Amino acid sequence: MSGPRRIATWLTDHAAVVLVAALLVTVVLGAGLPHLEGESSLGQFESDSPERQAQRAAAERFSSGQAENQTTVQLAVRGAEDDVLSRQSLRSTLELQRAIREDERIEPTLADESPTVGLENVVATSLVHRDEIAAMEARAEELERRERRLNATAEELRTALEDVRDRQRAYDELNDSHEAGEVGEGEYRNRSDELDAEIESIVAEAAADLDANETAAFERAAGTVRATQRTLHATDRDEFDSDAVYRRARNRLEDDLSAAYTDGTVGVLSDEYERLRADAADLRAERRALEESGQPPLDEQLAALEAANASTYEATLERLLEEREGPFSDLALEFLPADYEPGDDAGPPETRLIVVTQDRDPDASGNGPDAVDERHVESQRAIASLADDHAAGADHEYAIFGFGLFSEEIERSLTESLTIVAPIAVAFVVLTLAVAYRDPLDIALGVLGILAVLVWTFGFAGWAGIAINQVLVAVPVLLIGLSIDYAVHVIMRHREHRERASAGDDAVASASETDASDVRGSMTTALAGVGIALAWATVTTAVGFLSNLVSPIAPIREFGLVSTVGILAAFAIFGAVVPAAKVEIDARLERRGIDRRRRAFGTGARLGSILSLGARAARTAPLAVVACALVLTVASAYGATTVDTTLEQDDFLVEEPPEWTDDLPDRIAPGEYRANRDRTYLERHFQGGSARTQVLVEGDVTRPETLRRLAAAQNETGEMETVATDSSDGSAVESPLTVMETVAAENESFNASFQVADRDGDGIPDRNVGRLYDRLFEIAPDEAATVIARPEGSDGAAGSRSAIDESSAGGEYDSVRLLVDVRRDAPGERVTRETRALAATLESESAGDGTGTGTATTRTVGSTATVTATATGNPVVTHVLERAVLTAMLESLAITLAVVAAILAVAYRLTGVGAAFGAVTVLPVCLTVPWTLGTMAVLGIPLNALTGTVASLTIGMGVAYCLHVGSRYRMELRRGASTDDALAATVRGTGGALLGSAATTIGGVATLALAIVPILRQFGAITALLIAYAFAASVFVLPSLLVLWTRAVGPESASGASGDETSLETGSTGDAIETSADTGTAADAPSESEATADAVAGDSSDDAPVKTS
Repeated sequence: MSGPRRIATWLTDHAAVVLVAALLVTVVLGAGLPHLEGESSLGQFESDSPERQAQRAAAERFSSGQAENQTTVQLAVRGAEDDVLSRQSLRSTLELQRAIREDERIEPTLADESPTVGLENVVATSLVHRDEIAAMEARAEELERRERRLNATAEELRTALEDVRDRQRAYDELNDSHEAGEVGEGEYRNRSDELDAEIESIVAEAAADLDANETAAFERAAGTVRATQRTLHATDRDEFDSDAVYRRARNRLEDDLSAAYTDGTVGVLSDEYERLRADAADLRAERRALEESGQPPLDEQLAALEAANASTYEATLERLLEEREGPFSDLALEFLPADYEPGDDAGPPETRLIVVTQDRDPDASGNGPDAVDERHVESQRAIASLADDHAAGADHEYAIFGFGLFSEEIERSLTESLTIVAPIAVAFVVLTLAVAYRDPLDIALGVLGILAVLVWTFGFAGWAGIAINQVLVAVPVLLIGLSIDYAVHVIMRHREHRERASAGDDAVASASETDASDVRGSMTTALAGVGIALAWATVTTAVGFLSNLVSPIAPIREFGLVSTVGILAAFAIFGAVVPAAKVEIDARLERRGIDRRRRAFGTGARLGSILSLGARAARTAPLAVVACALVLTVASAYGATTVDTTLEQDDFLVEEPPEWTDDLPDRIAPGEYRANRDRTYLERHFQGGSARTQVLVEGDVTRPETLRRLAAAQNETGEMETVATDSSDGSAVESPLTVMETVAAENESFNASFQVADRDGDGIPDRNVGRLYDRLFEIAPDEAATVIARPEGSDGAAGSRSAIDESSAGGEYDSVRLLVDVRRDAPGERVTRETRALAATLESESAGDGTGTGTATTRTVGSTATVTATATGNPVVTHVLERAVLTAMLESLAITLAVVAAILAVAYRLTGVGAAFGAVTVLPVCLTVPWTLGTMAVLGIPLNALTGTVASLTIGMGVAYCLHVGSRYRMELRRGASTDDALAATVRGTGGALLGSAATTIGGVATLALAIVPILRQFGAITALLIAYAFAASVFVLPSLLVLWTRAVGPESASGASGDETSLETGSTGDAIETSADTGTAADAPSESEATADAVAGDSSDDAPVKTS
């Protein structure tokens, strides 16, 4: 007795034990179902690459301008015929804000300060403080007049000093002429007196409006100018040892002359300039205090908006948007489109923005504004509802985006996809089993078996802590398709054997060591034959799914693991549990006199002519068939190179449900989806055409050398092809240097600190960098925190550093970053390459070795400190993940090919045919990989998180079809059939059976194409295609390869063994069931799945012969 028969005998003899064990397993695994949780966050589809780790580190260390425990909802007001800048439009959105603040569903989640803010608040607040703003503007105008007067006076003083220098230059020339004897004594005295008088007159006239101290200072400066000019003149006449010495001497004198000009202009007026700066600082402080005072109550804002006349309203808008002067003017443009330019010919903007800020629970899990809970989901739905209701009564509409709405739509899309797909999948199961079985009890067993597969699979997921996500939604449908295939295989083979044994088929009787006419005996024979074939199919399919464990994306690894568990569960349930249940039930019913014998279906002639095309072509022109297949493969491979690798949020978001869903009943029809559409609108109008990349620099960042290399990297951004030229804040680069330069330009105190730290005057501090950072945090903490980080708990006190440590090495600051705005449409590969080049500059030059890589590699700065620079940011992280997905696809394909080929090589070697036959069997399904990828290119389906698994699945799921064909062909050769007859029997029998197998699997997975989530639709369609391609390759390409292989090794070697060798497909002896080919009965027998083909083809003729391999 063979091994498979012994196992089958034990299963049927101990059916009750099998059922009890299955029930226990179901109870244990089913207990894991309550532990199942849903996870719809798109953050789970990230990898743990160094770039992503750096991005997380940057998010934790640096300020983004938004409070840590807050999230926002953005509403874009879109005008129809109404101007979004009109007073009516602003009043309308203020009323919406009031409704939001007063709604009991929303109010508990709102931030305490300015929970809603938009342009309407800026305009209304400006009107409320109109008198204060007018007074500030008057003071600003007065300060400007004072500044102009001072500057004019300084210019007059400078002109006077220039005149003094000119006179002194003439004096020096007169002296030269006098010394040379060219001018007589009398003429010299007269001319010198004239020059002295002119100089005195110039000085007196320039100092006429100065006070005594200022006059004295100016006279000293004039004297210095004269003395320095005399020395310059003498220097030009002297002889020097070299030009270099001369240039150094002259440069020192030019510097002295420049200092004299400064002393005689700004220095003379220093007190007045200081008073002007002090008054301007006071005005700025008052303006800042007004801007930071918060919004007046909404009722007061509405009243101010109503009370303002048309001219006042228009003047306020003009001041805020066009003149951009006075309080709140900087804030106003933040709520208008990035490309809006006031005063141009484009007219009013198309839209404006309202921001609703909500508090997050600081103890809640997750970080960032996207970590929201159920309260935020419900409140943001309420905000959207209020906005829609409000828009219905106004002449505008709203585009709304919030992470709560975003999360809710993702979760709802999964639920509604299952709501649509599940009934269709169930209907497909019942219909397929009804057509194939035509027996209510067998149909019920099939349905219960599929339910058990799902319980085992997702019970395991629950115990393993694997959450249901967008990818795992595909697993139930996949398992349904495969389970139907397994179910039909087993039951049909059982019916075939029992019917033939009951009819007195001697071949079956002699092959069976039990009574094949009873339930138990026929099931034993069926399992001994079909079980090994299903086992091989299970192994290869499981390998294809398990190869996804190399994916960098956790949900894809979980998809591979859970799918493998499901496939094993399907094999166990339909290979053991369902047969055991059928044996027990049918035996009991027959003991009560109920006949449980049912007819199986034979092959249909209508499919024979189509399926035999491959065999006929193989007999006449096998090389031509193989050549055509290779040409198709090469063409497909070329197309496959154009397939996009993308990991876009859009793959998981529903843009608009298909039109056919409009006809569905209300209880299962999908709802409205707007998050993706509205998000795209907001990004297009308010984020401009740029995205942001960054370089995170970690380590000893207070070394002056680090700043020097940072400046070098900033300069390199000017050569970047991807850098944005339309950055929303006007600057494409931000770093500690740019922030310090900006603050220094606005704050005299910090500017003094900056100048002291910059000893060589090149704009890059070269001493006391740590203390300079301390000062920056004191004066502009928000700006500093965007680009400079220090460990938590550090207070940045300057006194914590040694006063004698001028380089500030080893200070408390542990990282800085360089931010670069890049074009949103720039290729990710180029953005990544250029950002890594910046990181390499920061690393390699800091080390002084020129070997930087732009990755997280440590480099030495000086002799004691280290620094790392890592390119990161969304464009870089996304590109790295896309490359990782592509690499993982190739790795999983290689793993699947290697493992499957090794398994088949060993198996075929053990059966005596040789390992080479395994390669012949696998080759056709290898061709289907480029076919599948080429089709994706034609259909515009990208390689994404889920479709990236198709290459390995093509091998894993497709090789079973070629395995059946190859094994049947060898079996026919061993019986003595010729190559032509063997092919004819193989295609007519096994080919038809495989058509049914493919049809059921395709039908099951194709239901995913009806899902409303794009990534599920794409996966369902492409999986159905890969199964169809695998079937086509097995019946149209493999026959030609088998013919060529047979011709190469000879028919005897091709058969691989004598009649008592073990068959890879059936696990029994080659002629255990079949009779001689001359009998006309068994030689033409179909393989284990023929009944499925007949069910699909509709051929159920009772006259059709029932045969089995």
